[in-house]
Amino acid sequence: TGNYGQGVYVGVFDNGIHLINHQAFDSMAIVATYDFVDHKVSVVPNNPDPGFGGHGVNTLSLIGGYKPGTLIAPAFGASYILARTENDSSETPIEEDNWVAAIEWADSIGVDVTSTSLGYLTYDPPYTSWTWEDMNGNNTVITRAADAAVARGIVVCNAAGNNGNNPSHNTLIAPADGDSVLTVGALNASGSRASYSSVGPTTSIPPRIKPDVTTQGSSPMHASELGITSFTTSGSGTSYACPIAAGVAALVVKARPNATAMEVIEALKSTASNASSPNNLIGWGTVNAVAAINAIPITGVKPPEDR
Repeated sequence: TGNYGQGVYVGVFDNGIHLINHQAFDSMAIVATYDFVDHKVSVVPNNPDPGFGGHGVNTLSLIGGYKPGTLIAPAFGASYILARTENDSSETPIEEDNWVAAIEWADSIGVDVTSTSLGYLTYDPPYTSWTWEDMNGNNTVITRAADAAVARGIVVCNAAGNNGNNPSHNTLIAPADGDSVLTVGALNASGSRASYSSVGPTTSIPPRIKPDVTTQGSSPMHASELGITSFTTSGSGTSYACPIAAGVAALVVKARPNATAMEVIEALKSTASNASSPNNLIGWGTVNAVAAINAIPITGVKPPEDR
């Protein structure tokens, strides 16, 4: 009880925040913002169309929004580092570079957990696209950077993708293929796998199961990009599942600050609902915050009499 992610630095990298003044964010501690697309401090896109930065309103509210009686996100007490890395006008490899720049910047501020509801596979011509065969954890720029960030102590959470199930090969988006990335698949409101949720395995040798965990991605309550007092359950995707899982990860970091990033990720996986038989549809299953916290021993905390 009393754990809302206080003191944990959470990075949310998206297409900007169209309504940074939405009431879901009224009590949010925002410690830093930067737009890596247009190279400015504000993460409000220059384009006033809600389609630009609307996705970011949705995802940020799902990890840290707070409107009692309407929406209480898992890590509403955390401190937030917000980056715009996605350009809605095009899909090009520079967006991977933007993400790399953002994770380095956030690391310099002290970020503990990141949530990214983006991913890369297909690019606009004339750029060369990645293919499902590249999803081996080593080929893409963003995946290599994501794994490196985890090695530096950051819990990196990413949406699995919305490309559904192909029995012949994976449908992942980078960096969801990362061996150290907490890849999040989506459930529908009844708790079963959403049909659009992307699947593994990776093409590494040996192949690895993906996604790692799941949370609700279909129709969760979230802030609407259409007005600063508007909330909605309209919309679905692993984009919505990822910030919920990342918020849970922030609670684990708050409760076990001495745990490594991989210890946090492993605790979330080993205590999830399908941990006894993980598969490429739902991974290790639905996360369980309390169980994950309890799976990590308390270390480095002096008993009261020694203080």
